[in-house]
Amino acid sequence: KDELEAACAKAEESLRNSANTSQEHLESGLNAIREAKTEQLRRLDEAIAAKEDPQQYVDQEKEYDTLAGSGP
Repeated sequence: KDELEAACAKAEESLRNSANTSQEHLESGLNAIREAKTEQLRRLDEAIAAKEDPQQYVDQEKEYDTLAGSGP
């Protein structure tokens, strides 16, 4: 979580400090920020779901492990 926030803040600062940044570069940077924020929200949603229904989360993790071949 902290890494994503730091990456977003760094990217935003970099874009703001670049007076000669092209429109394409700005859009690329903004897309990277959006992707990081989306990932952060997905992780928060997972954490909330795990807290609300721990057994469902455990079952889901077991399913992922089984699909990945690392589970029982």
